[in-house]
Amino acid sequence: MKKIIFSFFIFLQKVTIIITLFLNIKYLNACMTAMIAQPIPACASCSLTQLMLTPGNGMTSSTPIPSGIVLDPSGCSHLMVTCMALNGASVFMRFNINEGGPISNPGSQLVTATLDCVGGQWMFQQGGIDRIINEINCQNEF
Repeated sequence: MKKIIFSFFIFLQKVTIIITLFLNIKYLNACMTAMIAQPIPACASCSLTQLMLTPGNGMTSSTPIPSGIVLDPSGCSHLMVTCMALNGASVFMRFNINEGGPISNPGSQLVTATLDCVGGQWMFQQGGIDRIINEINCQNEF
């Protein structure tokens, strides 16, 4: 009888170990899955019509000048937009009506931003920050 009880006790230990291992593996898989970074949205093709280039008034603002859209070997769209200063002024670029644009030197007469099409939207990336860009305007300071 002692042998049967002892055998049953050993059996329970093995079952407990198997269940514990199974639960730990399941937990470990859940943790490892949670640690996998979410995919970055794929690059895509964007058009110039997705971007409002606000016309300048010739006095305090100038019109942004887009380059042609360039496709890289992966099929990603890129666009360079430039702001040029009016006579003797310095210029700075603003995004989405009132958001600061690319960092430029004080007194700059030329400011350029490169936009990348990510997930079907124009994005500006600087200093580790990505922003969706819908509008660009050029402000002049005399």
